[in-house]
Amino acid sequence: MKNQEKQVVIKFDGDREAFKSLRKNFGSGNQEIIATALGWSDQNIVSRFENGEFSLDPRTFTLFSLITNSHPNYKLSQRQEFFGNLLIEPPSLGVDRQKARKKAGLTGQKMADVLSLNSKTIISNYENNKQNPSLQCWTMFLLVTDQHPYYELQPKD
Repeated sequence: MKNQEKQVVIKFDGDREAFKSLRKNFGSGNQEIIATALGWSDQNIVSRFENGEFSLDPRTFTLFSLITNSHPNYKLSQRQEFFGNLLIEPPSLGVDRQKARKKAGLTGQKMADVLSLNSKTIISNYENNKQNPSLQCWTMFLLVTDQHPYYELQPKD
């Protein structure tokens, strides 16, 4: 079964202490490393999240879970020896976003479901240049549909 047919995107369960523990156990535990890996320009965002000032959207939390190898069902695997960025900028043109969705064989509704977005209207907005997907959202799309140039999702044993 393809990754997009399974639930890859997971929601934050509210356990900020578990998040903090995973972050600290990841490499040096440095907030800057996690902030950079999640596409945040300021490491203080990690502290603000850990202090309960905001919650993570499901795509960002899923990336964190994959980075820290704490996702319940999947792990990140490098495609090749070259080690590229995890976060990938979405194409600037909506038509290119639409081509990627169609290449994956997804309808707008299925893509919204796969990414845990509220409605297919968001996908339509992405494809009609009315709204841009976040780095995290686009990266999750590429991972789930096996179109990421540097990483792929592997089921955990």
